[in-house]
Amino acid sequence: MTSLFGLNLIFHSIQPKGGMERHVLDLISYASEQGLPVRAVTRHLNWPAPLPRHVEFVVVPDRTPFARLNTLIFESSALAKCRPEWPTIGISRVPGVEMSIVGGTHKAHLLDRKRGYTGLLDLRTIARERTMYQQAQVIVAHSAKVANEISHHYGIDPHKVSTFYPPVDTAAFSLCARNQRDAMRKKWA
Repeated sequence: MTSLFGLNLIFHSIQPKGGMERHVLDLISYASEQGLPVRAVTRHLNWPAPLPRHVEFVVVPDRTPFARLNTLIFESSALAKCRPEWPTIGISRVPGVEMSIVGGTHKAHLLDRKRGYTGLLDLRTIARERTMYQQAQVIVAHSAKVANEISHHYGIDPHKVSTFYPPVDTAAFSLCARNQRDAMRKKWA
């Protein structure tokens, strides 16, 4: 891995939504707070507050009216927008990154929806995922299920995959709120 001065981060959508988008905002904010320079390459940027210090956003505009095709084009060109002397974290399917953070795999998504891998874009997506997993030095799965999918469906050595559950916004998702909701339901039922 390249000596660390800054880092590149590739994700198609940097905006305040749920799931992986929230995790990306947290990663960028933390790096900024630590004074670590970041080049974030994305298709969509909607930062929820003043732009963080030490972060350069590179927006790759869509080229077609077709979202899946734009995603494929983005994943094919994003690495070229990174600073080559910095390590790269890929959260989109970008072969050639040092670290891949994975919230789910395309093969498992298709299997869960009971679809085959027959579409050209599906086959391209699966090929990009496989290459990314093979080339990444570190793979971080967001659950044991995803770690198993990477090993089982893509033939990746399980020792190469680490599982780190993403952070939870305890203000939005709290057991206290759930308990209060349950008490209210019992009271008004």
